[in-house]
Amino acid sequence: MTRRLFASAGLAAPLAFGRWKRLPDGDVLSRIPEWLDASPVPGLALALVSDGKLAYEKAFGMANAAAKVPATEQTIFQAASLSKPVVAMAALKVRDSGKLDVNRPLISYLPGLFENESAHGVTAAHVLSHSSGFPNWRFEAGQRLTPAFPPGEKFQYSGEGFVALGRVLEELTGKPLEGLAQELVLRPLGMASSSFVALPAMQTRMALGHNRRGVANERKTGAAMLEIAARWGKPMTEWRYADCERANVEAKQPPLPNWMLPNAAASLATTVGDYARFAIAAMNRTDWFETRTPIRAGLSWGLGWGLESTQGRKYAWHWGDNSGFKDFVILEPSARWALVVFTNGDNGARVYERVVTRATGHEHPAFLWI
Repeated sequence: MTRRLFASAGLAAPLAFGRWKRLPDGDVLSRIPEWLDASPVPGLALALVSDGKLAYEKAFGMANAAAKVPATEQTIFQAASLSKPVVAMAALKVRDSGKLDVNRPLISYLPGLFENESAHGVTAAHVLSHSSGFPNWRFEAGQRLTPAFPPGEKFQYSGEGFVALGRVLEELTGKPLEGLAQELVLRPLGMASSSFVALPAMQTRMALGHNRRGVANERKTGAAMLEIAARWGKPMTEWRYADCERANVEAKQPPLPNWMLPNAAASLATTVGDYARFAIAAMNRTDWFETRTPIRAGLSWGLGWGLESTQGRKYAWHWGDNSGFKDFVILEPSARWALVVFTNGDNGARVYERVVTRATGHEHPAFLWI
């Protein structure tokens, strides 16, 4: 059976599972190695939250296929765009402190943030709900950040918007992105194995990304940035946006947000257990699970999360998509239930979709949309 037919057969099979309670279904756990091998995806880690508590976590396969390094519950994965909900929580905490009005134009906090006048109405709420009109990323140096439509009009996913919001949060708190994330979110939640920068102490536990053939990608750990930080005598944990921009120029990389490290939209590195702790805290807030930007029937975006209504149940979710890493988190706040799945292969979405579908007992419109 070809890989494509195998995948189709897996999706077409009738669902015989209800929502996972305190433990995953044993048959699904036994099939995960089969799915990883067929994909091929070297490794996967999952964590289950039940009744608002971390109930189960387990890793499968390899963190590094070439070196045959097993994945464990302590393996650190690139969270990719799962960085965005963490920054969203930091932004809402800054709002709670009275320093940020999410409906006030960002440029009023940081004059000169946007050169194009059409961007002057963009607010934190627009960024968090992906209605700023900004592109996901710019790829040409010197290209101005320009909304494709009036802010608030409709949905358009944008990493650029989160980087801009990160700059405003740095301005309002006087702290670099890593520092404010640690202070407001990561340390209070006990996420001791999580960081937005390439901390040397984390490197031995980092999973390696793999391409669609299951071959390891060239390791990209921010080594050049760490060398620059050493030359400057300024740790990356203290870098603000201007430092990232200057470092990129020194490293002969485009001084564009997509290349920035740390990166508010995509550079979080974490373990599956740490992110489950974040998911538990996320369910304690109701303000970001209200629809802000409609997308399709049953799909919308709140303040930092995708929202889905299906099968009589309401979910919040987000996906992560970096080269070599595909991740997914889904929350059912009313049930105090969540599932986090990390993979280190470009075909990882095929696997995490099967895990999530069987964990909830039904299919999800979100998977057809992303």
